[in-house]
Amino acid sequence: MMEFIATCTLGLEGAPARELKNIGYRIIDSENGRIRFMATVEDIPKLNIWMRSAERILMVFGRFKAETFDDLFEGVFSLSWNDLIPREGKFPVVKVRSVRSKLFSISSIQSVVKKAIVEKLSYRHRIRTLPETGPEYPIHVYLKDNAVTIAVDTTGKNGLHKRGYRKKAVEAPLRETIAASLVILSHWRYEETLIDPFCGSGTICIEAGMMACNIAPVLRDISVQRIGE
Repeated sequence: MMEFIATCTLGLEGAPARELKNIGYRIIDSENGRIRFMATVEDIPKLNIWMRSAERILMVFGRFKAETFDDLFEGVFSLSWNDLIPREGKFPVVKVRSVRSKLFSISSIQSVVKKAIVEKLSYRHRIRTLPETGPEYPIHVYLKDNAVTIAVDTTGKNGLHKRGYRKKAVEAPLRETIAASLVILSHWRYEETLIDPFCGSGTICIEAGMMACNIAPVLRDISVQRIGE
């Protein structure tokens, strides 16, 4: 078992937490748009296909304390990156967040994390320059109270709100994951009528209908990329 993070819209943490519990995952905690839970690597496809209210599924790859950039470098370097990223793999540091930590410069944190991974993989593969021409492994870095969490985005370029059924843009569309969250948190029962008098493009009704028919939310979008693709 490994620790994973489901990200969501701030304030709607109850929806993905309820989804995860309903399909049998153990919740560790939830706060500020993030739900920590336990799962296995084999669960990654199922989570990305079936989660309706989460924005992304992140796999936690390491945790350590860091009060200096040397601490940050050593902590990242100590992780077994060669077990995850192949020789040609790309590994952009796509998101950094720092809260109440001594390290707060986003660009500096990105640079140090990237450098540490490069040096570790260069050492393991015994090459001076990594090609980074292969599959992509986006890296997320969270710092809170000097505790660092390194996670890998398993969802890919498109977030889970990209369902694939919205062919044309409308004015101020409701995000699909938010619509799904509202339905989940409303405790709507599938045998009951659901009415949305201000439906606009009908996102809430569409999400509710997909739930009632047990249709996986992203199966219509063949462009959704998984980790390592």
